[in-house]
Amino acid sequence: MQSFVRTVTAENYESFVEENPDKNKILLFTDRKTTAPLFKSLSKTYKDKLVFGEVKKSETSIYENYGITETPALLAITDPFTYTSEKYDTLGEMKID
Repeated sequence: MQSFVRTVTAENYESFVEENPDKNKILLFTDRKTTAPLFKSLSKTYKDKLVFGEVKKSETSIYENYGITETPALLAITDPFTYTSEKYDTLGEMKID
């Protein structure tokens, strides 16, 4: 499946948030080794409107900056430089809708 999800690390975080300033940024915090098919599908469907990034568990500084303690966590970034965002409920099963 085609994917438009970028892996976000402490080294490329700034370029990720500054790229495509007209698009909103979505971050998935995960401990999975591979990108979930649902997230790949969303990245393809909304590639003209949103930028999707995935943060692995090893990126502890980004986890700490956003206050993430449990995964998966799905955030819409509202201010990338003060690390503010809207968190979406991921406790139940995530579906494409």
